[in-house]
Amino acid sequence: MSNPTLTSLLTKKRVLQETLLESLGERRAELARRDYHARRKPRPCGLTVHSVIGCTGRCAYCYLPDMNVSFREARPYALSAREILLAILLNPYFLPGRWGTYLAIGSIGEPFHPIGIERTLEYMSAFAKYLRNPVQFSTKMLSERDVRRLTTFKNYPLSPLITIVKLVNWRSMEPGVLPPEDRFSTIKALRSAGLYPFLFLRPLLPGINEDEIADILKESKRVGAVGVVIGGLRVTPLIINRLKSSGFDVNEILKRVNKSELREKIQVPIDTADIKARVASIARECGLVALYSACCATTYAAYLTDGERVPCAGLCFIDKRFCAQCPVRCEEVEISVDLEEVSRYLRNAGIPVRSVNLDGFNIVIEADNPRKAWNKLRRSSIKTLIETAYRRRLIVG
Repeated sequence: MSNPTLTSLLTKKRVLQETLLESLGERRAELARRDYHARRKPRPCGLTVHSVIGCTGRCAYCYLPDMNVSFREARPYALSAREILLAILLNPYFLPGRWGTYLAIGSIGEPFHPIGIERTLEYMSAFAKYLRNPVQFSTKMLSERDVRRLTTFKNYPLSPLITIVKLVNWRSMEPGVLPPEDRFSTIKALRSAGLYPFLFLRPLLPGINEDEIADILKESKRVGAVGVVIGGLRVTPLIINRLKSSGFDVNEILKRVNKSELREKIQVPIDTADIKARVASIARECGLVALYSACCATTYAAYLTDGERVPCAGLCFIDKRFCAQCPVRCEEVEISVDLEEVSRYLRNAGIPVRSVNLDGFNIVIEADNPRKAWNKLRRSSIKTLIETAYRRRLIVG
């Protein structure tokens, strides 16, 4: 199947917008227009969708309190399914469809928290009906019992990420979520339901969970995980103090962080490249596909679901630091780029270009004033739209 053009994706977006605007009425449409889902830029994993705000998991490594989001209570997001749909469709960075923008449910709340599971399922059903964009969710609270409610999505490009980072003394680390054995049961139930679950091994906690990783990987493979997403760790002074007060030795973490960078509410990434490499090696020995990015799991799960090889929307395959060479083989997929169309959209966005050419995985803009062109490009949504539609990086030559 050939890839769609940017024009065709934007046309589909406009038709869906008009349909929802007509059905919602002005008051509800205004709620969608004012919502931050209508303007926020996608992250590498996709456009994050907040079906639940907050969490009661109280995980020691949680960054929500540093973002002024409660980890002692949770509430469903205020917008209805069709209102959130319109907000997303009004987002200037978003493209609908299988080749469009990835959606990531979660980020600042547990999507399957008992208080918000209905809202999450409502959103997912709307995405499946109207958008067909690949969807990812990460969870520590999806129960084996509730997996049956996801069986309607077995033919939808859905990427379930189940977080398990500790087996021994796990309750001190994650006091308010399901036990690890229940999460393993969730992985098994998801695979039995025809979905493609991944172990979400995030965060890696140097000196705290390294000795348990092999057992977590082996059991995840045994119960049906198709792969593992290996994630790092970001810390703040509050996270360091919570880990210490929960009884964990943070010395190895502190060895890997520049202490001068630690300040209130600033999340500092820890260098875990060496641990990630070891984990990936163990994972492959266990028969799991080892990935370094959540967007890669979404790409792989979508491929397993419908057999269509669509390159990663996060463009990980261009930056080899993040590409794990999964079976999709994104770099081998042929893409047809309409350079005249790209040039037209750039000029319509007020970005002066002399020519547009294709160079490997890059769409190269030639401009009389490259710095001016880049600055305008940086502030425009057109760069994200072109890169998403054509799975190629847009640069100024």
